[in-house]
Amino acid sequence: MTKRKVVGLVGLVVLAGWMIRPVWAQDTTSLLSAFLVDLRAGRLGVPLGAATSYLYGDAADTLAQRNGTTRQSQRVYDTFTDSSNYERLGINTADGEVQIVTEQAGTGSANELTLGTSGTAQVNLRMGGANRWIVNTDSHLIAGADNNYDIGVTAATRPRAMFLAQPSVTAGSGTGVTVNDSGSVREVVYKVTVTFSNATTNGTTHDLTIATLPAKTFLTHALAELVTPYVCEDTCTTATLSGLLGSSAGGNQYLLSFDADAAAAVVHVRDDACLPDLSFELSLTDRGGGSGG
Repeated sequence: MTKRKVVGLVGLVVLAGWMIRPVWAQDTTSLLSAFLVDLRAGRLGVPLGAATSYLYGDAADTLAQRNGTTRQSQRVYDTFTDSSNYERLGINTADGEVQIVTEQAGTGSANELTLGTSGTAQVNLRMGGANRWIVNTDSHLIAGADNNYDIGVTAATRPRAMFLAQPSVTAGSGTGVTVNDSGSVREVVYKVTVTFSNATTNGTTHDLTIATLPAKTFLTHALAELVTPYVCEDTCTTATLSGLLGSSAGGNQYLLSFDADAAAAVVHVRDDACLPDLSFELSLTDRGGGSGG
């Protein structure tokens, strides 16, 4: 490599915003040779001992960092003392995911991660090429499409509680007054389907626990919907199957007897009942001595 070529190469790299210096025991000649080979291959390689990071021009105005199938990472440091003491932002690729995380070690402190816009433009959470959730220009959290997305999943990964300012409750004050809950949203709709399979034994009464409620639950409404009438498999006569809903086996505290083999109907259970810690018991009774099916 001639002196003129070396000078021209150094000038090219410096103008591109890079500063070249030898690392470890690497000499200047081999370092510049490595850069020259990478430039001829259409890439800019940064030798780091036995490892190398490569930058490519994937397309016009598109800079890429890649090295075959090897996962890549980028780091922007807030502070750096050594490899054991730092604060940084990491953009990492992992198995099946890409991570944008704050990282720290040693004397470094954990930093917050802020995602947003410096103006009033909205922030979008996108999946599958579509905006699913949006913080709009009024700073409201809205769904990306009407009536499409839920918060939480039935019986799994549910948020614990929700606290709202409206409708507001003016908290009491004074000696001996402690506010335990200033207005959390706790209304829950519970639905359960009971099929004939629970009443196939040869007996006159079949009990089933359909729910266990927390202590001091206030029951506002309860509905029992008979979608498909029960039928007899044995010696039952017409209209001999009945259903009850109560706080104990065979109880009818919440739903008096109704025909379970009648036409499909909706039965309104008594409401406005303050319940202790209890279980809902649904009883299917064969008044004719046969078995329910």
